[in-house]
Order: sequence, then structure tokens, then C-alpha cells
Amino acid sequence: MAERLQGGRLLRRPQQDYPAASVAEYCSAVLSRASNNEGAPDIDED
Repeated sequence: MAERLQGGRLLRRPQQDYPAASVAEYCSAVLSRASNNEGAPDIDED
């Protein structure tokens, strides 16, 4: 919730654009999709 300060300015709490859960879901989705696609580029593990 935004809190109003003097002068009409709004004080907003820091908010992540991408929550950790969404990042984890995105990464796992990309990895699972890449492993299922034949044309997916191979990841070299050195």
C-alpha cells in the first residue's frame, strides 16, 4: 500500500519486478522445454 507524505508524494515500498517464485518457475519451464525439444541447443558443461 502506498503511503501519502506531505506534498502529495507517494512513498512506495520496494517491489520486485520478478518475484523469486516466478523466476524459478520460468527457469524450470525453459529447462524442461529445452530438454524436450530436439532442436534445442546443447548446454556445454565444462
